[in-house]
Amino acid sequence: MKPATVRTLWLLYAAFILYGAIIPFRFDAEPGSIVRRLQRVPLNPFVSPETGRRVSIPDAAQNVLLFMPFGALTVLAAGQRRSKGMRIAGATIGGAALACIVEFLQLLTSDRVAATSDVLMNTTGALAGAMAAGWTTRFVAAAVQNEDRSGTAAGRDLRPVLATGGALTVFFLEPFDLTLDVSTTVSRVRQFVADPWQYTVPRDEGIAFLLAALFVMAAASYMATLERRWAGRTAALVGVVTVCFLEATQVVNASRAPGLFDATAGSLGAVAGAGLWVVAGRVMWPRLWDGVLIAMTMVAAGLLMLSPFQWSGAFNGFAMLPDFGQGAFVMLSQVIELALAYFPLGFCFAYGRDPRERPVTRALVTTLAIAVPLWLLHGWISGNASTLPGLLTPLLGATVGVLAAGRPRAAFVETFA
Repeated sequence: MKPATVRTLWLLYAAFILYGAIIPFRFDAEPGSIVRRLQRVPLNPFVSPETGRRVSIPDAAQNVLLFMPFGALTVLAAGQRRSKGMRIAGATIGGAALACIVEFLQLLTSDRVAATSDVLMNTTGALAGAMAAGWTTRFVAAAVQNEDRSGTAAGRDLRPVLATGGALTVFFLEPFDLTLDVSTTVSRVRQFVADPWQYTVPRDEGIAFLLAALFVMAAASYMATLERRWAGRTAALVGVVTVCFLEATQVVNASRAPGLFDATAGSLGAVAGAGLWVVAGRVMWPRLWDGVLIAMTMVAAGLLMLSPFQWSGAFNGFAMLPDFGQGAFVMLSQVIELALAYFPLGFCFAYGRDPRERPVTRALVTTLAIAVPLWLLHGWISGNASTLPGLLTPLLGATVGVLAAGRPRAAFVETFA
């Protein structure tokens, strides 16, 4: 993936951090209020301004994890123009600067708390992500070059596996509300024992099905290039195990609980993906498979936007921003889920396509063709209005998918070798 593309992803991720830091956008910039909030900020980075005691380990872990992708993307965006040490140092300094901006903005809000501990943990996360990216890119580039020299890597490209697998992982782990509190974990286990299915109304199960299906199709294709026997069946098994494992990790997520219903939806998607891969190998009709992808996207996005299917008697109107009464983590989760519903469409329309077909334009136009009707219908659901983020987030998801498609694999070696 070329540095220019990574820089765009870097900017999008930085914007996501800022968005998550100041949601629900309740600003109070009165000088007296700012001074009072500033006086509450302890100079000791190991003391929480909310409790006056040591910083919570789960909160610290969340802040480290939040900035690790930022550090990694900073190193990748720099390419080979500077030494690895300089890129890691720049990523760390950039992470510290962004963390300071975040805490400053939180001083201007009425319901967020600024803390020096957050700056320290965010900077640590940027450093860790930068170091991991520096080591990983060199290792992968060397491995790819070795395979190319031996003639065993022809036709292989891990990007579809990494892109769909990464999206599937994000779906099950968001909104990344990690907790190491034993009582919360025990509570999640008790919830599961009392009600293993954790079923309410269909909502995000279509996204789990879509992402799992595409992940298995990508994995099966990659295994086939390695001449593995039973590539489809093996990929389906890998997909089911991955889905169940990711669902089980929600016992340490303070905002979600594990359940068999979501695990079943993802597992069915994995099995369906294996079947679609077999059929796609025999039916060479690209437009048909574009149509299947569009249909799957419509179902996944429709379930998310129109649930719980309680129609009001009139259109609820338009709004610039949604109601933030549900809390920051819930709102972040909704944004991420909606973007993920359209990520596969952007990736699949752009990956390996002839530029003369204008794949990027087709991806964004198709996204709008799906998103606009659902956006309008969303305003007819009781208690909901058609908001600007509800229209822009699908475009964001498709754009990230297009960027993730990137250039052919040789460009990775040229950039990082």
